[in-house]
Amino acid sequence: MERIAGTHGINRMGLSYALSKPPCFRAATARKRFPVELRANPDTRDTIASVFRCVLCVMACAVLCAQTQFGPALAYRAVEGWAQLPPGWNFGEVAAVDVDRDDNVWVFSDGPHPVIELDRSGKFLQAWPEFLGKKPHGLRIGPDGNIWTVDLESHRVMKWTPSGRLIMLIGTGSPAASNDDKYAFNRPATLTFAPGGDFYVADGYGNSRVVHYSKDGEYLGQWGSKGAADGDFNLVHDIALDGHRRMYVADRLNQRVQIFDPQGRFLGEWTDLGTNVCAT
Repeated sequence: MERIAGTHGINRMGLSYALSKPPCFRAATARKRFPVELRANPDTRDTIASVFRCVLCVMACAVLCAQTQFGPALAYRAVEGWAQLPPGWNFGEVAAVDVDRDDNVWVFSDGPHPVIELDRSGKFLQAWPEFLGKKPHGLRIGPDGNIWTVDLESHRVMKWTPSGRLIMLIGTGSPAASNDDKYAFNRPATLTFAPGGDFYVADGYGNSRVVHYSKDGEYLGQWGSKGAADGDFNLVHDIALDGHRRMYVADRLNQRVQIFDPQGRFLGEWTDLGTNVCAT
């Protein structure tokens, strides 16, 4: 299996090279170069050691900065005041955003109006009058144009029409009894879709798995358990499928993205990504 190390691994290699000689060896070398002063004056010895450590830190930072690689500038800019909400409205903490086939923007938050639709210019279009959830976390637009939401605290995945009518619900409202429950979750995070309409749920904060369903909500399988080995997870935080049917799973507390085929066969991983990793 190919393992792809992130830039953090490269940086650590550079730092290790800069500090390859242990401190005791460096101090011994310094004493050999200044035998009279170090033996005669302990204060001078401490000062030289402090300066030597400072120089080493500067050298290490120089190597670290030289190894840091920056990507191209993002082709995006912030637009102040873009979202034109009704007077007195706000989003709350935004958990997810997606764009539908008409370029309308859907915002999912824990504010007083959890699901809000805006057009591409930020003009307010609608807010659903009600939402059956406690803690919004994931929102995706399905291949058929319907809206899917994932609620962390009610342990549910829900499918809605764009007008806000509920048409499918998976989850009991209580945490799953185990990591193997077919139609119950334990604090799920989000979901993604295959081209034919099948979907995969990142079940995620309480459980440690990816669950596969048909477009009609029939359980088809799953993979993953708690751990750090290939195919194990420690908080499945996000999930995405590319055009080559490779699935990217953000394994948050293991600080990596694991890559699978649609049947859950492990293909590789990106490592050293930190704990705020997502897959979009």
